[in-house]
Parts: sequence; structure tokens; C-alpha cells
Amino acid sequence: MAVLRANNNTLTSVTALPSGVGGSLTLLATTTISSSTAAVEFDSMNTRGYKTYKLSVVQARPVTDNVKPMIRVAGADGTIDTGNIYNRAAKGLSSAGDDLDNGQVYGSSSGFLIFGGVTNVGNDAHESFSFEMYMMGAADSATNTTFHATGTSIGSDYCTCIVSGCNVFEAAISTKLQFSMNSGNIAAGVFKLYGVS
Repeated sequence: MAVLRANNNTLTSVTALPSGVGGSLTLLATTTISSSTAAVEFDSMNTRGYKTYKLSVVQARPVTDNVKPMIRVAGADGTIDTGNIYNRAAKGLSSAGDDLDNGQVYGSSSGFLIFGGVTNVGNDAHESFSFEMYMMGAADSATNTTFHATGTSIGSDYCTCIVSGCNVFEAAISTKLQFSMNSGNIAAGVFKLYGVS
């Protein structure tokens, strides 16, 4: 076993990481949107063989201005659940120095609003949003499906950063993951789903 030591702010003599440290990502699917699309969906979330998934959304933009990016799931029947079963919370900062309290919603939200209930995203050519979200518990009927996301919404004169989370408070499997806007369609973006092992 190699000895780990710091040398001028660098680590030397590391030959391997201990088990359980790190992990690997397996790209499962990629969807690129370049014209108006209602939603991006990933099926078979409960049978892909992973306990954790990562969704990476890069430079997405809505068709309609001032809307909110949203996640929903489907239960065992495969139908996207639009009921008030999503407990969500979000907190953020703006480039103007504003503290964005996007609040919390317990059991009265019909979707996970990734940037919270206050922050909207824009549809101008210079505007976009990106985020990384982890999904846990899709195949476990004894626990709630849980999400954790970090993201940024930008424009020519603003930047908003958000940390958010959500759980689907039904003890059921999640067979499908759906990304959409809370109003209108998706105009652009790259959507990558990874399995985390």
C-alpha cells in the first residue's frame, strides 16, 4: 500500500483509491433537442440496474419566456404522475447578490421545479440553463424516490445559481423520468442520463 503525503499542495504516491471512494458513470442515453419538444423521457428507470442516476442537462432553453424547468416520474403503471406528491425545496443566489429563497412545498406540488417556485428561465438566444441532478431509489418500493440538483440559469446580464431537492412521497417504484417545462415546450438542450456505480 502506498503512503499518501502532501507535497507543495499536490498528492503523491497514490496508487489506488479505497473501495467506495469515487465511483463511475455509465452513459445510458443522450437526447439532443434543437426544435420545439414537449418533454424528454427516460424509461425503465426501475430495471436499469442502478441505485443512483445522474441527469446532466446542458445549455437548455425553453420556447416560452419566464417558465420553470420541471421533473416528474411515473409509477408502476408507466403514467407520468402529475398529482401533488412532490415535496421540494430550493435555495439560490443571483449575480446581483440577491438571496433567492425559493421556499419549500410539502405535498402540494405537481412536479419538482428544479430552480424552485420563484426563479424562471428565459428563452432569448443568449439565455440558457444547465443543471446536474441525482435520482435515488427508483427501484426501491420501500423508499421514496429522491432528487438532488445544482444548476445555473444565465443571460447576458444575469446569473442565478440554485441548489434544490425533492422527494416523491409515495413508496412506489419510479419507472420513468420526465423533464419538461411547467408551461410550453423545450427549444434546445442536451440531456444525458448516467448510471452511477
